[in-house]
Amino acid sequence: MAKSQKCLKSVAFILFFVLINEVKSMVNLYDPVDNVLMVNSENLSTILYHNRVGKLVQFINSFCGDCRRFAPTFKRLSTDLQTWRHILMFYAIDCAEDINVKICREYRLLGTPTLRYFPPIIDQNNRLGQEVLERDVDGIKFKLSLLLSDIRNIPELPTFEPLNRFDTLKSIFDHKVGQVNHLFVVYKPATDVLLYRVLLDLLPYQQVIVRFIEDRWIFRNFGLEPYAQTLAVVDRSGNSLALIPENQSAVAYLEIAKQYLDFLGFEADPLLPTTQAPDPNTFLGDRQNDILNKVLMPPHKIYRVDIEQAIDKLLHIEIPKAAEMSEEQLNALRKILHILDKFHPLNAHGKRLISNLRAQVEATDKMSGAKFAELVKESEANLKVFKGRRYVGCISSRPFLRQFTCSMWVLFHYLTVQSAKGSNDILPGHVLKAVHAFAKYFFGCTDCSNHFQAMARRRKIDEVQDKDEEILWLWDAHNEVNKRVAGDSTEDPKFPKIQFPSRTDCPTCRNSEDGWNTDEVLKYLKHIYDSENVSIFGLPAYRGRQ
Repeated sequence: MAKSQKCLKSVAFILFFVLINEVKSMVNLYDPVDNVLMVNSENLSTILYHNRVGKLVQFINSFCGDCRRFAPTFKRLSTDLQTWRHILMFYAIDCAEDINVKICREYRLLGTPTLRYFPPIIDQNNRLGQEVLERDVDGIKFKLSLLLSDIRNIPELPTFEPLNRFDTLKSIFDHKVGQVNHLFVVYKPATDVLLYRVLLDLLPYQQVIVRFIEDRWIFRNFGLEPYAQTLAVVDRSGNSLALIPENQSAVAYLEIAKQYLDFLGFEADPLLPTTQAPDPNTFLGDRQNDILNKVLMPPHKIYRVDIEQAIDKLLHIEIPKAAEMSEEQLNALRKILHILDKFHPLNAHGKRLISNLRAQVEATDKMSGAKFAELVKESEANLKVFKGRRYVGCISSRPFLRQFTCSMWVLFHYLTVQSAKGSNDILPGHVLKAVHAFAKYFFGCTDCSNHFQAMARRRKIDEVQDKDEEILWLWDAHNEVNKRVAGDSTEDPKFPKIQFPSRTDCPTCRNSEDGWNTDEVLKYLKHIYDSENVSIFGLPAYRGRQ
């Protein structure tokens, strides 16, 4: 029994260090130094099903502002709870990565960030985990203590099962080997869940175990009077001592218990070894720095590669993450593909791809993210649809900033301008309806989606009747978002959230009262987002590219 317990713990820690070696050279939202391991679709199932401890998994979209804002809270939580690592481990998986789309869809996420707790042993009833809705450190700790308290009868883990009148010192210590030689007996009324923290926070002391009793008379099993104490310590030889905390809080219990352990000379396990966190200032290579410097030089330009990146991720990540689509979602998808089919700037092969997808989606009355992903895969076969290798105008100077969200704004502006250019059969307001459909049904950033939907209602998006008005509606809405997030932790220091366009890029766009000259703004937007003026810088040479 002892050997198997030791092996299982070894497996958990071997897994931990293997994963550290896998991610230590990568730039991730979390690092092993945070006591959080980034996982993916290739190892998540192994971790959940074979690592017999509690697991807290955060599902994120790395481009999502809310996920990045929550990161400091999650890091503080995971760092604070290193002491629980024998019973709880922390993981994160990025649903914005191609490799993780399928598994994020299977876990039926309604938004990100999502916290899911998985117990040590997973079966069909709990395979999707239990969502943790709390968002503050103390609230999450309390919720986790409740979830962990369900652990029962797993030999290699501490148990929260209360002692009964048949339990004796011998029966408790018989299956405990090694350094374990002291037992803390804690009287915990059934309703007092706060005292679970006593067991959890004493886990780093390998010499002790903690057991609860809900019946004071069980103190007699250890030679103690039933009502003389609420906390006692007993060694293997049966020597017992009542400990008197200052009050009945978990903090007071822990304080007196640790004082006694210090007196005995017992030391807690050291914290996990750490590696140096990657420097976010060095994540750009020489080529990326060259691009950054070029983009920062005025005047402001729009790059086709960013538009292509947006379409690429829309087709391969955002839409495929959807589960079974409702009729409303399917109609939303049709709107998006209709607008893309009309105005995308992709090459001839890209045109065939979008047209084929649109035709197949129009012809069906049932769709899911998984089925759409298969359609994309089949439609791409034997096509050389160009995909830019990197962002250019939407490049970021720090990890996880701008990039995808920036590219989506560029795509949306581009589409409104192309719709207003010349004659076509797209009615005024239909591009905005497609944008709204994406934000409502497919955008992986929950916070962003909610804000856009609220803004669309307040700004009466459905009442836009003119294509020029459509261009200006999106421009004004984008500036509202910029104003809201200016100075936020998600802002790239090299690309501050300004009211666009700047005076430098369009001096005539502002009037003397520092207000907007919307006629000039419209003229400016139609110029920089015109397909004839979009820069092809950053696109590798490709025969057949148009």
